[in-house]
Amino acid sequence: MVSEIEVAGSWSQVISQLLAGKDLSASHAGAAMRSVLSGEATPSQITAFIVALRAKGETEIELEGMLTEVRRAAERVFLPDEIADQALDIVGTGGDHSHSVNVS
Repeated sequence: MVSEIEVAGSWSQVISQLLAGKDLSASHAGAAMRSVLSGEATPSQITAFIVALRAKGETEIELEGMLTEVRRAAERVFLPDEIADQALDIVGTGGDHSHSVNVS
């Protein structure tokens, strides 16, 4: 079975690209996020990815690729009609319909 990150080459290639100041494509950033979300990535790989990405500076394309994978992995919560209008999105996932993304 091909690991999620192999789509982008390898963790070392992704980290090296970021450390060289090069932007990731949406598909490569997404592959890294899939690896993180699937539990395949080690804590060291996750840490290196986050630090290297932050040091380089995140691009819209990279954030878009990662957000696409986060949304794909998310589970939709269905609430009964009588309480649905009382629910409050507190984690910045888009439920507030403000057309913004919380990346904090």
